[in-house]
Amino acid sequence: MNEDNTVYIRSEKDLRIFMHPLRQKILRILSQVGKPVTAKRLADILEITHSSAKYHLQQLESIGLVGLHHTEMIRGIRASFYEVLPKTVSLSKCEDRLDNEKKVLLQNIIASVFESYLDKLDAIGGDVHTQDHFEADFVSGVVHVTQEQADQIYRMIADFVKKNEMGGVDTVPYEYVLIAYKVESK
Repeated sequence: MNEDNTVYIRSEKDLRIFMHPLRQKILRILSQVGKPVTAKRLADILEITHSSAKYHLQQLESIGLVGLHHTEMIRGIRASFYEVLPKTVSLSKCEDRLDNEKKVLLQNIIASVFESYLDKLDAIGGDVHTQDHFEADFVSGVVHVTQEQADQIYRMIADFVKKNEMGGVDTVPYEYVLIAYKVESK
């Protein structure tokens, strides 16, 4: 992956900023909305105060995950529009002593996506394909591949995600978690 597009969470301070549950929710909302939003709009969605939304946006901005897209005058008030930046977050350079915190963060991210997946299934009545279109699915199993094939599929997925992580014309957001690892022989 391109190093310029990676935010390395290195310190306890950065990890605490990133792992805060409300900030994780903000990152998800900004990614799902796919366009810049104001702190006021975010506050309305999350049912929190404008100042709280602004504070959390600034914290995420301090670690390079959110940025100011533009400002504009709305009814005589200068509004700041923020967006999630197209960055990959890596915990690989985070201090070893924070391993427990990293595990909690990963568990929370996976649980949050899974809860949203279950909500989606409830909303569509469990039918993963509606009107001949894919809506939601869960796939699990084991595949047997060479190391070269594993590397190839990883690169393909990473490239696909990078090319499609920002909203565009006629696109809709799909949230995902992909976990893959080499199983040690028993």
